[in-house]
Amino acid sequence: MTSSACFPVTQGPVDPETGQPALVLNQITKVRLADGREVGIIDWTWRPQYSTVDTLSGWTDDELRAFQYSEGDPIARSSNMTIVENATLKHTNIASPAEMDATEEMLVYAICTEVYFLFEDNNNSVIDDSQAGQPIPLPNNIARLMERCIVELEISEKAYQQASLGWFPPGFGPMTAGSSDTRQYGQHSVASREAVDMFPVPTHIGGTEKFAVILHNPNGTAITYRTEAGAEDADAVHRLRFNLMGLHKRPTG
Repeated sequence: MTSSACFPVTQGPVDPETGQPALVLNQITKVRLADGREVGIIDWTWRPQYSTVDTLSGWTDDELRAFQYSEGDPIARSSNMTIVENATLKHTNIASPAEMDATEEMLVYAICTEVYFLFEDNNNSVIDDSQAGQPIPLPNNIARLMERCIVELEISEKAYQQASLGWFPPGFGPMTAGSSDTRQYGQHSVASREAVDMFPVPTHIGGTEKFAVILHNPNGTAITYRTEAGAEDADAVHRLRFNLMGLHKRPTG
C-alpha cells in the first residue's frame, strides 16, 4: 500500500459564533494519498523504528533480514556468527516482529543506516568494542559493504526502496576524517541530515502488513573484513542498525 504522492490536509478549530475557522495555526491531521485515501495522523509522532543486524568477517549469506525480532529474541546475524546477543532496546524498538501491529502504521520517509566495527571475543563469549578506535569502522570495510551489498525495504513481499548501502547514510555520528598514528577512521557519508535521502514519496506500511529491511549479498560470496594492511580480520564484526525514519502511529495497548 504505497502512494505515488501524498498531500497534507490541514484542519483547525472552528469559531462557534461565526462557523469560520478560528484564527490559530492549523494542524496537519491527515495525509491524503494520490488515490484519494486519507491517513489520519492526529495520534502520530516522528519516531524512528530500528532494527540491528550483526555480520562476522567471511559471511556468505544471500540476505539478512532486519525487523524480524523484538526485545528478548536473538538478533539477526550472519550464519557464521558464534556469539549471538539477545535483543535489548539497543538493538530494536519494534512492537511486533516481521509485521506492524494491527493498530500500528508508518509512513517511511527515509532509511538511515548506522555502521559499527566490533569483534567477537570468544574467550569471554561477548561482542566487544575495546580495540583502538572502535566502534568507528575502517573506511575500506565501509566501502566493501557499500560495493557488495544492496539494501531493500520490502512490504507485503514487494520491493519498494532498493539501492546500495551507500544510498542510505545515517546523517549523524562522530565527525571523523583522516587517520591517527595507529589507524584510519571512517564513517558512512557525512554527519549531516542533508546527507539523508528523504523520499519525495513516503512509503506506507499499514496495520498487520509484513515488512523487512533486507541486506542483500547478491553474489553470495564471502564478505571478508580486513585490516588497513589488507590482512583478513577474522574476528571483525560489522553491526548495521537500520532506522526507518518517518511518521509512526504507535500501537495501542
